[in-house]
Amino acid sequence: QKDINKEFENEFINERINLAIAGLAEKFKTVIVLRDIQELSYEDISAIVGVPLGTVKSRINRARIQLQAELQDIKS
Repeated sequence: QKDINKEFENEFINERINLAIAGLAEKFKTVIVLRDIQELSYEDISAIVGVPLGTVKSRINRARIQLQAELQDIKS
């Protein structure tokens, strides 16, 4: 029973995270997926999206702040 509850909780959390990411502006969503899900380097992301490295880092930071605010009620 405990495992089923944990599995359900994990599914719920994953769904919340996916919805939060989906709600980001496209320019933030793209970089956060490339960095935190696909684990690409900042340099690779810069080349893929065609913006300077500093812009990539700024967008990733802003996306993480937005996600943190959106998901603050989820306990780790």
